[in-house]
Amino acid sequence: MMAFYTKEERSKMAVGLFSLLLVAVMMRLFYLQVISHAAYTQVAEENYIRVVPLEAPRGLLYDRNGKLLVSNRPSYSIYFIPYQIKNPEEAFKDLSLKLNLSLATPSQLLRGQSKSKYQPIRLLRDVDFKTICVLEENSLDLPGIIYQVERARKYPPRGRGSHLLGYVAEISEAELTRFSHLGYRSGDLMGKKGVERQYDYLLRGQPGVIYLKVTAQGRILGPAGSREPVPPKPGVDNRLTIDWELQSVAESLIAFYGSGAAVAVDPKSGEILALVSQPNFDPNLFTGVLLDTVWQRLASDSLHPLLNRCLQGTYPPASTFKILTAAAGLESGRVTTRTLFRTCRGGLAFGNRVFKCWRPQGHGQLTLMDAIAQSCDIYFYQLGEEIGLDLWSDYARRSFFGRLTGIDLPSELSGIIPSRAYFDEEYGEGKWTRTLIVNLAIGQGEILVTPQQMADFYAPIANVGE
Repeated sequence: MMAFYTKEERSKMAVGLFSLLLVAVMMRLFYLQVISHAAYTQVAEENYIRVVPLEAPRGLLYDRNGKLLVSNRPSYSIYFIPYQIKNPEEAFKDLSLKLNLSLATPSQLLRGQSKSKYQPIRLLRDVDFKTICVLEENSLDLPGIIYQVERARKYPPRGRGSHLLGYVAEISEAELTRFSHLGYRSGDLMGKKGVERQYDYLLRGQPGVIYLKVTAQGRILGPAGSREPVPPKPGVDNRLTIDWELQSVAESLIAFYGSGAAVAVDPKSGEILALVSQPNFDPNLFTGVLLDTVWQRLASDSLHPLLNRCLQGTYPPASTFKILTAAAGLESGRVTTRTLFRTCRGGLAFGNRVFKCWRPQGHGQLTLMDAIAQSCDIYFYQLGEEIGLDLWSDYARRSFFGRLTGIDLPSELSGIIPSRAYFDEEYGEGKWTRTLIVNLAIGQGEILVTPQQMADFYAPIANVGE
């Protein structure tokens, strides 16, 4: 049977249903206005607040006497804001034509960035004032394209100290993958060579951020009072052991010869006073837009200006290595300072080959001390034969050849100190002649050392072992 409700009962049911709806609406309002207030406020703010990253002032570099070597200067960077650009590909093409500059694609720039479409992303760094003027003149036609005053590195003129100081440039994709856990982001500056690379973690500081109110058209209204700015933390200044006056003199002298290297060491402390590699390069080229033509010129130069010859150049040390051969003989007791070998007459046969002295008429019969003074090849050929490959190789390695010196600069090479195992691997076990030590004893043959290694070796000799 169908149930019938009285008028009073129907009224009560209507009131109850209305009350339930009212409670539901109030609960929803409470959820929106109280519980979710912060989240919805953030969403609303993102529609009119621009997040502007602030680069930290990079630490300065000084020489040992307090002379400023590397500083920061004002520069302009161009950014784009993704949410204000409806067709990025078309906008970038238009911008490239107006500025007469080649640009990366939007997809390349967005790779590795945060997913917020409201955060500006750097497009170009260290552009000139003329470019900024063109951008300002066309601002209405280029919505979402803005510029900002930042800092760029300022290095000494004429490439002075370039291999020592290094340079900074934007982090590469490979570096970003490797170092993202250290807080690096796409577009960040990173030390690439020299001191800038070695101490990047100290020099870079910590970036900050400010929040600006903007209109829908991108016009800045002022600071967003609802969000506190985060000031950047400056990088740490560094004082080097380099004496810049000595460095400059050495640079001028080596540059006269076109290419070469020089390392000056304080023999008492081991501190590096000068480190010169020529030809050099201008680190200021890397602070902004590096043209492909400039990079190709540097990379294809037959004199390799980007090579740090002090640490990466490996060369046969020639007669400068005779001191090590003499020291190995003396410390092992194989010879004394007055030991005599066969007379130098300009050449001497070892096996089926005649090895010659640099002085065709010869030096006569010499003691070890005389042989060092005259740099007699014949004497040191015989000394090398006397001490043998194993002792010579072991002594060279104990003198820190054939391994890294540990200098606090990147990309150092260890060089080569041949040993019995080395020759067995190169030529086959026992298939090499024992007279190879004859050449090695005068710093020739398959021996390679760096100028830095030689400077470190001679420093204790200069201070008489103290």
